[in-house]
Amino acid sequence: MDTLTEAAGMNGVDMTHLPSVFELPFSSLHMGGVTALACGKIEITEERITFPLLDSLGEGITIDMETSQLCTYSLLDGQELQSKGLVKQGEDPPSSVLLLWVSEEQAQQLRTDLSIILLGTCPDEDSACVCLYLHECVLRVEQALLASVMDIVGLRHGNQQLLSPLKADESLLALRTAGDTHLLRLLAPQHAAHTHTHTHTHTHTHTRSPTHTPPAAQDEAQASAATQTESIYTLLHSRHQGRYSVRVTKPGPEWVPYKHRGPTRRLIQFPPPPCKGSIAVTTEDLECLDSGQFLNDVIIDFYLKYLLAEKTPKDLQERCHVFSSFFYKQLTRRDNANEDSTSTTAEHRRHQRVKTWTRNVDIFKKDFLFVPVNQESHWYLVVVCYPGLEDPRYEPFDGPAVVRESGEQSSGEPQAQPQLQAQEAATDTPASSDADKETNPTEDSTPPLPPDCTEKTCKKSTICKRPCILIMDSLKLSIHKRVVKLLREYLQVEWEVRRGASRDFSPEVMLGSSCKVPLQDNSSDCGLYLLHYAETFLKDPVVHFELPLRLERWFPRQQVRRKRDEIRNLVLRLCRFQSGMMGNVVPRGTPASH
Repeated sequence: MDTLTEAAGMNGVDMTHLPSVFELPFSSLHMGGVTALACGKIEITEERITFPLLDSLGEGITIDMETSQLCTYSLLDGQELQSKGLVKQGEDPPSSVLLLWVSEEQAQQLRTDLSIILLGTCPDEDSACVCLYLHECVLRVEQALLASVMDIVGLRHGNQQLLSPLKADESLLALRTAGDTHLLRLLAPQHAAHTHTHTHTHTHTHTRSPTHTPPAAQDEAQASAATQTESIYTLLHSRHQGRYSVRVTKPGPEWVPYKHRGPTRRLIQFPPPPCKGSIAVTTEDLECLDSGQFLNDVIIDFYLKYLLAEKTPKDLQERCHVFSSFFYKQLTRRDNANEDSTSTTAEHRRHQRVKTWTRNVDIFKKDFLFVPVNQESHWYLVVVCYPGLEDPRYEPFDGPAVVRESGEQSSGEPQAQPQLQAQEAATDTPASSDADKETNPTEDSTPPLPPDCTEKTCKKSTICKRPCILIMDSLKLSIHKRVVKLLREYLQVEWEVRRGASRDFSPEVMLGSSCKVPLQDNSSDCGLYLLHYAETFLKDPVVHFELPLRLERWFPRQQVRRKRDEIRNLVLRLCRFQSGMMGNVVPRGTPASH
């Protein structure tokens, strides 16, 4: 339940009390050799699945089943069915097939219901799978929405099998293992005959539900059921919501690198209309959240905007400004032919390209500016702190850690200030030397300690707010000198244009510092770390700026590893809401009329 609550809390909606509904048009239901025609759409909620059917007299009637009795499921399109031989020879495959494996108790109830509404029929007692022929091929976004509902059901009832649907080969194996000859005969007679000759060699102690089939037995049966003759095997690595599974399997000739089929579709706009500055997330954008893929600028911009609007306390929200990922690209692009490079300086030309980006905001009244940067296909985060300050400011602080240990803290400004001034003197860079040198003293051998500089952890009664440019990079190899220099120049010109006066933003005033932060352990998660740096900062902002910031133990890596699934689930939940599938429940921060 904690996992469900955590997932639901991502968009401010209590999913545990939300009647999520997913509808699919279907043509017929098949179970145990009995076929019932449809008279409406399947409705899938967190509590039950409802099937509207025609009875023997042609009248509409509904039967339903509890989702707590659902073991696992499979959604196969016509192309998959044909490639796996799950279609009668000479017949066109159905557009899509939804297979639902249920508990023995639920299977018995469904068989009884079918025998009542279809007079004279008697579904086979060996069948525990419901086969539904769908009207149309289910689009990828609809598959994702169905998977999202199943995720909620699985988490609610503690059923791990619902967190990942069975593939075509696994579905065939499950039907053969359970001896469901009626469905095999319906889909592919050759498989039914093969099953018929072998089911008598097995004892009936096997559970019909694939949920209870031992994993080792599944793998062994999978290998024996392979139809390819080439003795080439591959490791199939799957990941879902932080859970990994690896198995040996034979690749079929139809295996090709996945590519989105059909036109790109918009999933959400955030914030939704009529809010200005909305970001549209499409099906193509969602694919960059797959394991091993680099995040694109759309996902970066969407999640940063979402964090500021939905996950940041109101008082801090008003003190922060998030730039688009395109801001730094536009600031640093090459001059166009029509840009006058003779009468204007390079820094003024760069500012001219982005001057309209802040026409509705005074960045010098903000405490923190978040700038996502992509440098040579590597993402990292830059945080400009207190751009309106010209000198460090020392203030009394009474955060929760100070209150807890007030008896152990030193008091008064005179003690804290000399230490900070000494640190500042040690880290300042003379203007005559490299203007972009960052405040990184020699590494020491002491193990990293938990952060002691944030709002919740700082124990100092006096804190320092200082103007600085913080670099949060999950790789040690990146060079940030030019980034810091260009942002200083931008701030200087912005001040001149907005305030009508000059101000010094030299390295002595606006320090540049690389923070010691958790580092990525692969080659593709830099964008995720950027987002998690921002999210952690907004949840518990830094209040004491004794540079460089020691944040090595800011958060565990496991939180970042879960982030792909968290963001994907967030997009799909917002998609369900914006598609009208969430009723009248409105996430926090969204206008009630929309």
